[in-house]
Amino acid sequence: MTPYECRRAEQGHSSFMCMPGQQKLVNPSEVFTQQIVQVDSSFGGHPVIGTCPHGDAICSAYADCNPDLRNASDTKWTCSCVKNSSDPHERHRYSPTGGVDQSTCNVTGKVDVRKRYCGEMVAPIGGGPSTCTICADECYRSGDGCPETGCVWKRWKSLVAEITGGFWYSTPAEAACDAENPYGSDGNCAWQILETVKIVNATCVFDRLHHAVEARAKSNAGRVGFKSSCFAPCATLPGGGGYNRTSDCYVECFVETVTGRDAIAYNTSAANGAVAMSAEEINTPLADALRFGEGEGGCAGLPPYVPP
Repeated sequence: MTPYECRRAEQGHSSFMCMPGQQKLVNPSEVFTQQIVQVDSSFGGHPVIGTCPHGDAICSAYADCNPDLRNASDTKWTCSCVKNSSDPHERHRYSPTGGVDQSTCNVTGKVDVRKRYCGEMVAPIGGGPSTCTICADECYRSGDGCPETGCVWKRWKSLVAEITGGFWYSTPAEAACDAENPYGSDGNCAWQILETVKIVNATCVFDRLHHAVEARAKSNAGRVGFKSSCFAPCATLPGGGGYNRTSDCYVECFVETVTGRDAIAYNTSAANGAVAMSAEEINTPLADALRFGEGEGGCAGLPPYVPP
């Protein structure tokens, strides 16, 4: 969805995902790393009201970590631990009195993605598909350049969050354990990596996700008697390289297939007969990429990155 969003960002619409620091994450050399991480009691909890294993944003130590947004050449990530405590979706490090400790990021972050980006699903007056009570990235924020209806890609993000669910985890460097500050000591560390299970190329994973969505679109078309899926009119790459996955046509069909909604009129059902994909259908390509090897439906394992 990012290419679709960024083309419109060039036309004056606000776009968090198109800032240089975010764009550096979208390149063929990126990887997915599966790790087992040990965390302490600060994870998803609150020292006054107790632990919140469900990861509700009002209890979670959110501490969102993002790459430096201004400089695409900078590999530094920053973790936001100072936020307005009146917003339950932006609460971070809590102090023993229940306020926000704005001093450090010495905590592991966790937030419920569905609650953070969608909220609750509410049926609209007059009928039609239910919609999220939260619009991801504030659709109607003053001065963001979006039309009155909001930038649709922000609504897509909300709908996908509702379908997939899951948690956003953040592991700030300030809270990392090391030889001088081991886990379980009185030092200021909250998490450590126990094991790196597998590293795979992100392009390999995305290929499997795209193939799953394209297959679902073809199945949708057959179910309602269409001769071809909504991907059929989309541009293809030279030399039989498949669809141009950055085109508006492809992105809109992808969204309709995943969400079961019209990509533009997101409050209406998709005209192509699509029914929203399940979280399992969307998650399986990533799970299989990590579980199986190349030639077995998965992706080849890569060695750990060693800086030059």
